[in-house]
Amino acid sequence: MIPAKTALKHFQEADWPDKNAISAFIGDLEPLTPADIAKMLAMLVDRALAKDDPRHVRRRFAFFSIARRALDPSLFLTYVKALEGADSQTRQALVELIPKVNNVREHGKLCEMLGSPSPAARKAAAEVLKVVGGKQAFDMLLGIIGAPAFGGRVEALDAMVPKIGYHAMPLITAVLDHGSAEEQLH
Repeated sequence: MIPAKTALKHFQEADWPDKNAISAFIGDLEPLTPADIAKMLAMLVDRALAKDDPRHVRRRFAFFSIARRALDPSLFLTYVKALEGADSQTRQALVELIPKVNNVREHGKLCEMLGSPSPAARKAAAEVLKVVGGKQAFDMLLGIIGAPAFGGRVEALDAMVPKIGYHAMPLITAVLDHGSAEEQLH
């Protein structure tokens, strides 16, 4: 069995020759804690490590193979925060993974991600909200959508209106009251 500390070193180095070697590595791992998985994700979104594309691809494959087995709701916030700094392929994989570790108590942070300066992070957060968003997320969005600096009005509408239909009228009204001309026309 490979202990967590050694696993993190192997993960950073990403010296596996192929997917079979990655699968063997994963099969030999001791159970990892959410903190270990968070450390792996931090390496995955580290821009310096991402520059080595072949290793980054292997690292990404290993991470998501591991993460799909560790569906712990305590990882929800870690994954949401990573949306902002992740490359496009990692971000898309996180969008698919986040609903599997859904944590309603942390939906506020997901809603706040709609206000990110990164259009890609806003889009990703909206995609996740389409799946996991409910009344609590809707109420949180109503509370933040009127802030002058909030940049995710369009994404909030895209996430919630198809999901809740006419019940989204207060959200639409808030966009009409506080949004730019472009946001109002959306």
